[in-house]
Amino acid sequence: MTGRGPLGFRSAPVQRLRLLASERSARQQQLAYVVEGVAFVSDALRDANVASLYVEEGFDLTLLGIHDASAEVIAVESGVLARVGGVQSPQGVAAIVTVSSPTERFESDGSAPVVLADRIADPGNLGTLLRSAEAAGVTGVVLTPGSTDPYNPKAVRASAGSVMRIPVVSAGSSEAALDAGRFGGRRLVGASMDRGMTYDAFDWHQPSTLVLGNEAHGISPALAERLDDWIHIPMGGRTESLNVAMSAAICLFEAQRQRRIRRSEHAATHNTHTEEQSHVAR
Repeated sequence: MTGRGPLGFRSAPVQRLRLLASERSARQQQLAYVVEGVAFVSDALRDANVASLYVEEGFDLTLLGIHDASAEVIAVESGVLARVGGVQSPQGVAAIVTVSSPTERFESDGSAPVVLADRIADPGNLGTLLRSAEAAGVTGVVLTPGSTDPYNPKAVRASAGSVMRIPVVSAGSSEAALDAGRFGGRRLVGASMDRGMTYDAFDWHQPSTLVLGNEAHGISPALAERLDDWIHIPMGGRTESLNVAMSAAICLFEAQRQRRIRRSEHAATHNTHTEEQSHVAR
């Protein structure tokens, strides 16, 4: 804890927090973003690199599951965090988290899909997509230029902390995004309303990147002409489309299901082979 007394809203450290919470350009320049609330800050202390911890007067640090934070702890006046732009439910605590460089965070082992999100506009959609991607065991997420900021406070909240754990690459160009999506010999698989095979007929065992388009306009023509395959989700009733994050979850969990079945088959084959060898040895 810093030796100075609780800081007010106009103090330099609080203004830095405000800037990071409200300005994408500041987050990009400083490679840092803001998390808020007991649950998310606890996750950040465990899973990410927390540079500064902001606590209001009287806040009990043990609520975060720690007794001695290695990050700088900055005490602020009561009510200050609620005035910081982008912070909705501070619960008396917020933190500045630093971002690793994309090349250090994105690795491909070829076993699980990658997601390439093309110009996703809504932070809530992107955050939910990241949450689904982590749950489905995705290798990483690539964002094309024009995508919303994955470190926007709304996206961070919607991700439920996944943005701190899943590798995210913000590509500098569409070509760079394609290169990242194809890394490791992956096939680019576009999600559409009616093109190609159904999502569960596609062979997700092969190295693949699921390409998802903008909520209103879909995948850009420049990307669409470079894709290897197309898939769609059959729908009944009068529903024309699904939310992009929902579509991602359906496809990614199908990919996980296929991989899980393949692992079970391999395990069963291995056990059978082991038993046969055991009988021969007798």
